[in-house]
Amino acid sequence: MFADVQTQTLNENLLGIPVEIRVNPQSFLWDYGDGASRVTYDPGEPMPDSWQGETVVKTDQETPTSHVYTETGRFPVSLTTTFVGEYRVGGGPWIVIPGSVDVQASPGEADIWRVAARNVSGSCRNTVDWGCNGPVTLEPGDTPPKIFADQYDADGNWLGD
Repeated sequence: MFADVQTQTLNENLLGIPVEIRVNPQSFLWDYGDGASRVTYDPGEPMPDSWQGETVVKTDQETPTSHVYTETGRFPVSLTTTFVGEYRVGGGPWIVIPGSVDVQASPGEADIWRVAARNVSGSCRNTVDWGCNGPVTLEPGDTPPKIFADQYDADGNWLGD
């Protein structure tokens, strides 16, 4: 998870004098939806697809804003960014504006699944054997993780191999 946030600057003329106001993101309150929350001073960033020529396994990398869920399910994720302001007049020094403003980001959702895999030799002979019982059955309202979405139709039915 990461916040897509930047310093905001407003330039205006007040009585013919240039006035600049800027607000800087100072801290980030992450609520991961499972009872855990954390304050960071780093907004995080998207993970790269590769690093030093190696493919990045994005599901197994800790970041300043990541979180480990211990249960599967859908969790409402929220982010509150605290901004602090400052201003300057006529190109002079920046002056801190007392106080801060908390801004709530658009809500998100973490859809947490658990994946288990084992190596098997040969074809499945019995559908009750581990690894031979086909795909996950989706309950009404469930959607597969994005990485498996192309394997299900719009009604949640598995399309097969």
